[in-house]
Amino acid sequence: MLNIAVSVRKCAAIFVGLLLFLQPLAADTAELVRVQLKWYNSGQFAGFYAALAKGYYRDAGLDVQLLEGGRGINVPEVVADGRAEFGVEDPIKIIAHIDTGKAIIAISTIFQRNPQALISRKELNITKPSQLIDKTIRLLKPQEVAGLTILAQLGVRRDRFKIDRSASEIDNLKHSDVDVWFSYLTNMAAKADAAGIPINIIYPDDFRVHVPGDSIIVSKAYLGAKPNIGRRFVTATVKGWRFAAGHIDETVNIMQSYNMDYTKGSLTSNMKITGALLRGPDDQIGNINIENWQKIANTMFYLGFVSSKIDARRFIDDVLSD
Repeated sequence: MLNIAVSVRKCAAIFVGLLLFLQPLAADTAELVRVQLKWYNSGQFAGFYAALAKGYYRDAGLDVQLLEGGRGINVPEVVADGRAEFGVEDPIKIIAHIDTGKAIIAISTIFQRNPQALISRKELNITKPSQLIDKTIRLLKPQEVAGLTILAQLGVRRDRFKIDRSASEIDNLKHSDVDVWFSYLTNMAAKADAAGIPINIIYPDDFRVHVPGDSIIVSKAYLGAKPNIGRRFVTATVKGWRFAAGHIDETVNIMQSYNMDYTKGSLTSNMKITGALLRGPDDQIGNINIENWQKIANTMFYLGFVSSKIDARRFIDDVLSD
């Protein structure tokens, strides 16, 4: 009996030692994945931070590095050139780069609803697209292609309104000749809410114009060589977004570790806004609606933003549906 007990203890010790040996080995063999974000660290990418902090990427065998974006960062180029395995960008910019010959593939849509909308002071009573006719719309140059594409789908032609390039400071919303702001909800809408300014918001989705927002892209070469990595990355990211939407306070605490230039209150407000963007009328978090993307591509061709008609099936691979 004594020999048996000693043998059991030896086996247990060997087993524990083997586990301790394999743990660093598993970390060393994790697939390195760099993700180029489209903008500076903010609540817009909460699900990615949550997936990293909660270990969802690690559990998927991925060593994920989030690369902060900013002005001058061209996400499709970074991904196409191999400086990042994945990138986050909106469909309109993705399609524009497809038109230039970039070999990139969209594999997931995070924001089923577009984070940009048409915002106006409540006193102006602008609540539907037809009321945008003959109005002055604040539309900054970097947002022009997106703004004109969405307005065209809403039935508002370029020759039926004036464009203003005013800055987006909240005082301009209070005292301005501009009627409508085309802006990110996390920007002007959040600022208006914090300042107590009553506003109306025209959401494109409320008028059957479904232009999704942030989506995940990968180079065609990388996806072809490692299709399983793409699926694992998207699955873990979606899990992160589900956590972020359901645990706002904890996610805000996670985001604050990134030294963002936002207060806890503004991050909480942004999280409530972004959480509402995750699902469209018929779509789940992460899935791609190819019909919506095709309509965007067709509108961009009609407006002259791309040089030829583009078949969305050429550059979309919904890895969650495989």
